[in-house]
Amino acid sequence: MGRAYFDRLQAQRFISRNRGTAPEVWKRQKTWARAYIESPMGRIDWQRQKAMGFLTPAFIAEIETWPLSTEIGLD
Repeated sequence: MGRAYFDRLQAQRFISRNRGTAPEVWKRQKTWARAYIESPMGRIDWQRQKAMGFLTPAFIAEIETWPLSTEIGLD
């Protein structure tokens, strides 16, 4: 499940960069991803995907440097 989640996020990043998806959509996705990689299961998934080389360095840096938020925005 972790690989599918991160593959989808990486694709959304590409679309937001190259096709002009609304910036707030990508910001919300990054906020969710950042919260997920801080959870125990998410941390394991994240480390595993990084170790297997499925994620680009730019994607990794963008997610890991995104500020951790206590408000995920469920609206």
